[in-house]
Amino acid sequence: MRVLIVDDEALVADLISDYVRNDDRVRKVFCKYDSTNVLESIEENNIDMIFLDLYMPNLIGFEILAEIRNKYEDMKVVILSSHFQTKFINKAMQLKANGFLSKSINKNEISSTLDSLSMGKVYLCKECYKELDLNKMKEANPKISISEHLTPREIEVLELIVEGQSSNQIGENLFISKETVETHKKHLYEKFGVNKVTQLVRLAIENNVI
Repeated sequence: MRVLIVDDEALVADLISDYVRNDDRVRKVFCKYDSTNVLESIEENNIDMIFLDLYMPNLIGFEILAEIRNKYEDMKVVILSSHFQTKFINKAMQLKANGFLSKSINKNEISSTLDSLSMGKVYLCKECYKELDLNKMKEANPKISISEHLTPREIEVLELIVEGQSSNQIGENLFISKETVETHKKHLYEKFGVNKVTQLVRLAIENNVI
């Protein structure tokens, strides 16, 4: 896979580039630090996937996304942003973006994003989940479900929570510390939009997550 990162913040683009290069599925990474001639760069470099900044001088990323969709229907496009208002996320989904990520993304989330996209799914970062409720996301794009945005480890932790295991028991079974278990539980609460174990278990069962 050949990846293009378009972001006027060079530090952001270079950091994401370093993360992406470490994935075995990626053969080549290109960085572009302005919004000019993006379509030309796609064609010249035979790009398969783009990480696209939402806001750049004189241009909004949605304009580029619309142009890309007109010419490259199957191109994988992931929006990068520090803004997570509902209108922006819904607009990205309407234009068939394949993901919406925070600029403070880490290498693990890059891997999760590539996993989702390789399976034809849409990936939204946790900041998006804080802004949107699940029903609104499903209306914007029916491919989206809670389970698609859980890491394999989070699913393992969730399964043991549903079984009624404590954090200590989960840590022993998965060979991780209690603190790590609590971190996974915190992320699960955020993604499900709850703050109690009982609510988490109920939603997991109702949505056939496990």
